[in-house]
Amino acid sequence: MVGDGSILVLVKKSASCSTANFNSFDGDLVGFEDQFLVMAELVTGSVLGTLTSQLLLEVRNGVKTCIMFGSHLKCLESTLEYINPIVENMDASNYKEEILPLHKLMEDGTALVTKARGISIINIFQWKNYSAKMKKLESDILKFLNLYVIAVARDIRNLQDRVKDMQSQITNMYSAIEDMKLKIDDMHLAIIKLPI
Repeated sequence: MVGDGSILVLVKKSASCSTANFNSFDGDLVGFEDQFLVMAELVTGSVLGTLTSQLLLEVRNGVKTCIMFGSHLKCLESTLEYINPIVENMDASNYKEEILPLHKLMEDGTALVTKARGISIINIFQWKNYSAKMKKLESDILKFLNLYVIAVARDIRNLQDRVKDMQSQITNMYSAIEDMKLKIDDMHLAIIKLPI
């Protein structure tokens, strides 16, 4: 996914920074911080971190511009900010296949928030529908992370058990080596005591 440029296109769409915007850039970073954070994620190669930053950017824009979803978006924003350090480490983990559903959640969440930002304030039915979808999105993200943490904790426990077994084996080997040293010393003394 990284090599095909799809994330770069995704960032360009969300950042709404055209070439004209960069040509007129006067050095003031106001309004560009979030876009730079998303682009910095791309450089580091963290796909999941990029998707999370992308969703967070869309949510922050929604908080500023979409009054009717403000409370849902603020809640989602605080959740994303809270889990961001965890998510950044997930791409570097050995759980590449297991985190693919979270990739999909982040992509779907970005699309959901983008669509919700376009809903008219007088459309109550769509408001209720998208409000429920935003709550479900946040719930699904948290459920996934809970399951992920449980899986990692289980794997850590298994690793600790294996390390304890290895420590026990090393201790046994050390004892065997000490016994061999004593036997060698006894044999050496016996050789020395032999009459020549």
